[in-house]
Amino acid sequence: MGGARLGGVDRWHWPTHPPPVLATAYYRLPQAAAWRSVPQYDHGMPGPMNSPEPGRTASPARVALRRVLVAFDPGRWRFRGALRGINRFAAGHGEWDLMIVRYSRALWPLSGAAYDVDGMFIDAAPDSLELAGRLGVPCVTLSAHAALEAIPTVGHDDEAIGRLAFETLEGRGLRRFGLFTTGETHRLDVHRFSSAFQRHVEQAGRALEVFVIGPRTQQRGHWLLDDQIADLADWLRARAHPLGLLAIDDEHAWRAAEAARLAGLNVPGDVCILGVGDDDCLCESCQPTLSSIALDYEQFGFEAARLLHTLLTHDQQPTPRPVPPLGVIERASTDMLAIEDRLVSDALAIIRDHAERPPDIDDLAVRLHTSRRTLYRRFVAALGYTPGEALRRTRLEAARRLIVGTDLKLVTVADRVGFPSISQLSRDIQREYGARPSVLRRRAQRHHPAK
Repeated sequence: MGGARLGGVDRWHWPTHPPPVLATAYYRLPQAAAWRSVPQYDHGMPGPMNSPEPGRTASPARVALRRVLVAFDPGRWRFRGALRGINRFAAGHGEWDLMIVRYSRALWPLSGAAYDVDGMFIDAAPDSLELAGRLGVPCVTLSAHAALEAIPTVGHDDEAIGRLAFETLEGRGLRRFGLFTTGETHRLDVHRFSSAFQRHVEQAGRALEVFVIGPRTQQRGHWLLDDQIADLADWLRARAHPLGLLAIDDEHAWRAAEAARLAGLNVPGDVCILGVGDDDCLCESCQPTLSSIALDYEQFGFEAARLLHTLLTHDQQPTPRPVPPLGVIERASTDMLAIEDRLVSDALAIIRDHAERPPDIDDLAVRLHTSRRTLYRRFVAALGYTPGEALRRTRLEAARRLIVGTDLKLVTVADRVGFPSISQLSRDIQREYGARPSVLRRRAQRHHPAK
């Protein structure tokens, strides 16, 4: 059978207990397991469709498959995308019997035979970990968690996330930076991209201040959301402004926006907030709307499936490939430009207003009634990089937006942003964003399929 049929067949242990397996899907793998007999049930019916009539015996269908357990909650934002990626990989690599169970022990099947599986995907939930240890089958985790370091783990490109966060905030002319993170040291992905962000800030000669926990939480001895927001409001109020704040995910970005409001600060004028993950429902519900680094969760799941496929078919330890971010989805929380040097601020405003066809440096100097040398010197003093670098970044970002946000042919994109050739545009895009234009467009279409 080709293609995903998630939800097409349900496996109900009826009527002894509620259906713990939410859905199954069938795919082919080149090295398929032995033929198994699988009863076929109709989705949503209160009993099997193939229940034998009086005097007749049911004939179960026979399919070649590997049975793969998915022990994470597909209702969570990032896992929904990962599940799409797992489905996409499996659809092109043979026949998998994909069993999805909630990670809660209360939703596990009572029958031990239900776990006659060849491999599994897990998150970091304790019940999932216990189940993985009990089954002892090849396993891949979708959580960069300290307790899972011995298990093959797919991860995002944390260095690219940290660099993109810094360049986004620095590109707003900000010279003061903050990080709103968590004290949960077991969250390795957060630690890694936060460290990359801090490294880029320090390499640019800027200072970074970090908020983890405030006095109310310390005094109470346990965490409450109201305490954290109140503590963060005090912390933000005491900082020098404007401040570029990276929040470790979109929920923390929402908390930062609430704290800024409580502190009487303007977003983005006083605090420019950037989240990670691009949970678009959350980001667009907040006031102001939240900018966020979009992560490619579908490719994340696809890479996890590739790792498990390697374990199942080659019996060797696979090498994970980090998944680069899709880019920054810009909304109101970063819509600002803070440059103390008026000449540099005016230059950047001209460049941004003509993003698809920015002027060259000589033309820019003429418009601003200054010399090329003065413009160069003032840019380096204010931003730490040259006008040429600002033009390059702006042109590439304009090209990226056209690539991921439109269906324009690459030759048209190259012409609109002033690149001499498609090959030059492709090389520069790949060098800057870690992927060819066609890959960026495909990832964006998966991330927002309706657009």
